Amino acid sequence: MGGLQNDSWSHSCIVGILPSTGAEAPFVAGFQSWKLILRSGRGEIVPLLAGKLQEGIRHDGTHRVHAGVSVACVAMAITVVSCQWFVAAGLQIASQNISCHGKQLRDHSGQFQIQKLRRADSRMRIVLEPLLMILELLEWCLTPASLRARTNGLLAEQIAIRHRANRCRSSWQSHLQSCKSFLTRQLSSGNHVAVLGSGHLRDIDLRHLKNNFSRITLIDVVHPLEVQILSLFSGGRIKLCSSDLSGALQLKDPSLPIALDQNLRSLLESADALVSSCLLTQLALPASHLWGKRFNSALVDAGVARIQQNHIELLESASTAVLITDTAQRYGHHEWSPLLGEVGLPAPADRWIWDIAPAEEHGLKGLGAEQRSVEAFVFTKHAQTTKIFAHS
Repeated sequence: MGGLQNDSWSHSCIVGILPSTGAEAPFVAGFQSWKLILRSGRGEIVPLLAGKLQEGIRHDGTHRVHAGVSVACVAMAITVVSCQWFVAAGLQIASQNISCHGKQLRDHSGQFQIQKLRRADSRMRIVLEPLLMILELLEWCLTPASLRARTNGLLAEQIAIRHRANRCRSSWQSHLQSCKSFLTRQLSSGNHVAVLGSGHLRDIDLRHLKNNFSRITLIDVVHPLEVQILSLFSGGRIKLCSSDLSGALQLKDPSLPIALDQNLRSLLESADALVSSCLLTQLALPASHLWGKRFNSALVDAGVARIQQNHIELLESASTAVLITDTAQRYGHHEWSPLLGEVGLPAPADRWIWDIAPAEEHGLKGLGAEQRSVEAFVFTKHAQTTKIFAHS
């Protein structure tokens, strides 16, 4: 009922069926329950003065006011894992010694800290994973690459390797440093060096190559965006060559002869030194995935072994070549499984263990962390070497 309005139809002492005229109120139920009012006076009386004041401060467009939206973004619900903490009393002035509290804190403080770090890492992964997926998609769109590299998943795999290396940075540090140190010790100065399967250059000491070689050629089926930018501003010293080093991506049958592109072979023959780091076991993966859809495993394994053997023979034909490759794999404390087929390799000049992924990385916590056995080799054109054949 508005101010300055008197409606005798709804008397204060009689329960009306309809609301007062002009009032925005629902119908009153005739048989509603009653309650005893423990005070004097009448119930539900609207004074005229108060009604007038209320009417005066109202807005005629109250029900048509729209909320102003300043920023629109994607939101995601995050479950906060429950935890156990010690909470001080709200009105406590000074700290008090609680029985067994200190002993419990000393016994479990280390465990609490570990759980706290794990929960924080879990929450951080939940928040960052969607953002990283968006960044990977953006990088995939912006990186110049051939149609074959995109459709075969080669570009996506190249981007995924970099993000995995970032996640496992602490585990990979020792392995990457071992690769760089071995290359630095074995490669002397020259005119031209070619890096096969250059990738993101994480395992290559590029500064050492710049100081000892006047020309550097990076060869891979697809080059990451940051490497393309590096070549662009190198003053012509770093050249990029996009080519299939397996020679098998175009083959529909693994039993057909495998041969490298002639222009690529001529380029490799002109180099004073060749470098193949962490490539040999990955070289045949794209072709084996294509072959595995139509051929039996024995024929596919034979084709993979031929690709690996051709790569080793290519390094042996160079004046100087360095090969670093993982040769075996294991999870946790299980037995080592060989990664190479029936290929001939000389005795390694160095070897080490690569902690490639913790158990949380590959999602197989029951198997444990993944490790690789890495071996390093040196080939010289006139050296006599005794080959040791690895069997799958």
